[in-house]
Amino acid sequence: MSGSKASCPACGGEVGPRQRFCGACGSPVLRACPACGHENPPGFHFCGECGAKLSDTAGPGAVSDSAEERRWATVLFADLSGFTALSERTDPEEIRSMVDRCMRTMGEVVEQFGGAVDKVIGDALMAVFGAPVAHEDDPTRAVRAGLEIQRRASENAQDFCGLCVRVGVNSGEVIFGAVGPEGRRDLTVMGDTVNTAARLQAAAPASGVLVGWETYAATSEDIDYEEHQPVEAKGKAAPLRPWLALSATHTPRERRVSSVPFVGRERELDLLEGAWAQASGERHPQLVTVVGPPGIGKTRLGLELATACAADACCGAARCPTGSGAPTGPLRRSSGRRAASSPATSR
Repeated sequence: MSGSKASCPACGGEVGPRQRFCGACGSPVLRACPACGHENPPGFHFCGECGAKLSDTAGPGAVSDSAEERRWATVLFADLSGFTALSERTDPEEIRSMVDRCMRTMGEVVEQFGGAVDKVIGDALMAVFGAPVAHEDDPTRAVRAGLEIQRRASENAQDFCGLCVRVGVNSGEVIFGAVGPEGRRDLTVMGDTVNTAARLQAAAPASGVLVGWETYAATSEDIDYEEHQPVEAKGKAAPLRPWLALSATHTPRERRVSSVPFVGRERELDLLEGAWAQASGERHPQLVTVVGPPGIGKTRLGLELATACAADACCGAARCPTGSGAPTGPLRRSSGRRAASSPATSR
């Protein structure tokens, strides 16, 4: 599309291939793919990242109803505690500026950890981890994002006008799809998981991150918690069993791997063992990158390789903390007769 022109979906004005917004009306001209979230330039009818069909609706915020699907996702709500009282005694322009700073900061944190801001309503922000893009550790990403939001609010108290942030996080099944009137049908998530996350946020202590049971169960190896008293939530038949997140563990614990028989990956394991044989025979490092969608068995494949090489090598494993670009120290180490550089990297 280099050098070509297209039309703004809102006003019909001419826009270039590198423009993100229309110069005539200011509307966004990139269209988010309903399947993967990738932004596509005007004129694309299919996503340039995953090939999914883009919306044919003319409005800039419109999406296709065909994108609706069930997802397992984690929802985060963050709310400025004490905002109403502050608003009563503060000029509206100052309030708008303060809320804008806070929401920008919290939005940056959400994106840093791989989530997506779903909506901002006044002094509250809702974010989703697992839709439209899913990761195998979305619950951990959400809780770490909540803890980072608290850290930012504490370190930048002046920007937050001294207000505390209450965060609620909950995981479960949601419906991910388009909601709203014609021309403004925005992608969002709905379901009891979302409602419960909002109730947890309301019950969270000042500067606290309160999570639901499903989130706790999925993240207890990576996050330090203390049990919280049951929460009587409006509309819920039974009290919620929340946990208060205290901190992220300095070194993420080793991810649990199924002990069922290892089948169907003989070719991949042979390739890895061949790389190890070449590295050990030539005394020269080999790098193999294992790529695949979440849950396909990358971690298990690496464990099988480490088991096969344990008699002759010292095998180590490390993980990159969510939201960081730097790996931690080894999580697992098995001794052998000689040391080996890591032959496999999971990504």
